[in-house]
Amino acid sequence: MPVPPASALKAACTDLAKADPALARAYREAGLPAWRARPVAYETIATTIAYQQVSTKAAAAIWARVTDFLPAVTPETVIETDDDALRNCGLS
Repeated sequence: MPVPPASALKAACTDLAKADPALARAYREAGLPAWRARPVAYETIATTIAYQQVSTKAAAAIWARVTDFLPAVTPETVIETDDDALRNCGLS
């Protein structure tokens, strides 16, 4: 996804702030967030899920074990991998 112009990001944040008091407070305190983009890929989704489950440090350790174990993180490799092997990496 291309980086949107700052004006579009500001407009989106303003609209969200109008709709949600918690977002309004966050926007007031933090300001315009930096745009962050990651490649569109299965591994990006899998990484995001892993990092939501535990602390960042623990997730990094688990993810390192996963990427060391699997030749590539794709839907096919995950499906073909035994659940116990993924659990041994730290996934649940």
